[in-house]
Amino acid sequence: TAIMSDKPDLTEIARFDKTKLKKTETKEKNPLPTKESECLLYYSIQCVQSLWVWCRSL
Repeated sequence: TAIMSDKPDLTEIARFDKTKLKKTETKEKNPLPTKESECLLYYSIQCVQSLWVWCRSL
């Protein structure tokens, strides 16, 4: 039977061999926007706003 203790059993951690881990490649799911994409978004918004103002003036 296992004996309950306040201290964790670290024997498994001591025997852990990280060389057996598989190499994985991670990719950023939500990368930060580039300066170019920020500019494109800004000018797109400006264009839509200008078009909206122009359409309302008709």
